[in-house]
Amino acid sequence: WLGFRLLLRAPLVGFGVLWFLAGHLMESTLIPLEIAHEHRNYLPLVGLACASAWLLVDFYRRAPRPALAATGVVLVVVTATTALRAVEWRNSDTFYFYQVEHHPDSASALISNGVADPLV
Repeated sequence: WLGFRLLLRAPLVGFGVLWFLAGHLMESTLIPLEIAHEHRNYLPLVGLACASAWLLVDFYRRAPRPALAATGVVLVVVTATTALRAVEWRNSDTFYFYQVEHHPDSASALISNGVADPLV
């Protein structure tokens, strides 16, 4: 509902929200998917990135200084998230340990880490 409503006031934001939801709707199933398939989020995130960029540009036109501060905060959060993910994925041992620790019911994480026997 919000995406369609935003199409009238802020077309790019509305499109971005609808793109994100449509992308995840196409990738969704009734069967829960493994977290290892994060690539399924990349294309839908393009919509959110476009919407966010438009909102920041519009905010900058209205209030340049707070918009620059908001942009700085967004960049710090994105950088920190990327750094944390890089630490988790730095080698296969830390990656598999992280997967088993955060997804203890995941069969693929347990098998990859050698905790479960794939033939059982």
